[in-house]
Amino acid sequence: MRWMGWVVLIGGIIGCSPGTMAADRPAERFLTASDLYAGLEATRVLPKDGALVLDVRNWPNAGGAGVITTDVLDLGGDGVLSDPAEVVDLQVAVIAKANAPASVTAQVRTGTTFFQAPGTWTEWQSALNVINPKGPYAQVRLTLTTSDVKVLPSVSAVRVSFASKPAPAAGKVTLAVNKMQQIVNSVVRFGYERQDQPDLSWMRKTFKPTFLTSLMPI
Repeated sequence: MRWMGWVVLIGGIIGCSPGTMAADRPAERFLTASDLYAGLEATRVLPKDGALVLDVRNWPNAGGAGVITTDVLDLGGDGVLSDPAEVVDLQVAVIAKANAPASVTAQVRTGTTFFQAPGTWTEWQSALNVINPKGPYAQVRLTLTTSDVKVLPSVSAVRVSFASKPAPAAGKVTLAVNKMQQIVNSVVRFGYERQDQPDLSWMRKTFKPTFLTSLMPI
């Protein structure tokens, strides 16, 4: 998927009618140029004026290509203690500047695990259309290209829009084994006496125990 122009919004996020978001909890992740530069990969791009610009210093007489890959985005929640959710209607919007012959290409992939274990993630695919994710984890990859070093593409931000709904219940949960010991309180009441009690003072002066005199002067 390629864009040409000053500001490009992809995936139908702007002007999307409420009926297109069929799930319960619409949400988004907005990544600035600083976020993208600090992400997983920012190869042959440079930060400039709040955007990432293609770095063509390695191609003084011709164009080149740069790649930006985001960190893995957890769209289903914020950690293992969050409510499990099913992510649907994934859309990607790129705010970019790319006049001919420059271009910006965006791809996305999704998965069921945080790490790309075999069989758990999809292949990279075009981010042009609304995507039905394989799982709650996603990555976006941008490719910046130009054939003229005088015309450089740049990316200012990426917006990943999606909707989520509670994941289907896995079934009834039952307690198989309970090894928690029962706590039994003693019938004998226990309490600490004040250190300045006359009897305690007499004991310290008479027996001079080291551990007591270190806690309370005689």
